[in-house]
Amino acid sequence: MVRRKKKKKKDWFGFGKKRKRTKAQTRAAKELAVTRFKLIFGIIAVILVCAGLSVGFVCLDRYVKTVSPVAKESGPLQLENKPSWFNSDLDALIKRAAGADSFALNEETSRIVAEKLQKVNWLDEVRVRVTSDAVKVEAHYRKPVALIEFRGQKFYLDKEASAMKHLPVANLPIVEIKGHSKPLNLSNLQHQEDIRAGLEILLALEKMDTISTPEKPLLNEIASIDVGNFNGRKNKGKIHILLYAKDGTRIEWGSAFGMSTGDSEATDRQKLSTLYSIYKQVNDGEPTLLGRFTYIPLQDPQ
Repeated sequence: MVRRKKKKKKDWFGFGKKRKRTKAQTRAAKELAVTRFKLIFGIIAVILVCAGLSVGFVCLDRYVKTVSPVAKESGPLQLENKPSWFNSDLDALIKRAAGADSFALNEETSRIVAEKLQKVNWLDEVRVRVTSDAVKVEAHYRKPVALIEFRGQKFYLDKEASAMKHLPVANLPIVEIKGHSKPLNLSNLQHQEDIRAGLEILLALEKMDTISTPEKPLLNEIASIDVGNFNGRKNKGKIHILLYAKDGTRIEWGSAFGMSTGDSEATDRQKLSTLYSIYKQVNDGEPTLLGRFTYIPLQDPQ
């Protein structure tokens, strides 16, 4: 009986029986695997770093656009809503009162500046805000209507009889009130009747100018108002209140505003109507009182 030789079994992959590796070969294979792992890890790390840098530059670019331009540390004082008659003298007075040419741009500055400007009698309702480049001031500016002299010094008065420091102001018809009794307190002039009476007449003329002669106000030709005989305190039989034009023309107003009944003395409305009718009588092409009269009586109710 012939015995057949047994065939060698093939392994799964048909490559025959695997050879056993030596220790040296195994160690070399491990080292190769470690090297490959390090190489792959390094490549991945480089990719991640590059991606991170790209994102970082984009974020930095956005940040720079957001914070630029950088807010200034200090800035000037800026006066807002200035009236048409505002001038450099008043500007200088306010800035001197504020105390500096340049200010730190923070909330503490707004408080300090507001406190200082509250003491400036030309200003009322002061509001201060700090922006990125300036300290901005909004306020109500008291408009001078009249002028008085007290203890050798001149003061302006606004329509509320609030006194203001005198300084040059152009383009405003400011009339001097003369003959007033000596005020005890400049901060309390609104309660002084003779000054109040003079102001009321001047404000009535100002209103009439706005309505009747806005292009050439009559007040521009008035130099002073004399309240020395207010309510006949010196002589009941003489004119109580007089106005004087710049050429010396005497305008006989009479009783204080609101005091005449219309029986023996013209009403305030009648006096205004008469005065402006005379004023608007054309003389050399424009209305004027100057150079035409010695006096203008307004008390006659007819």
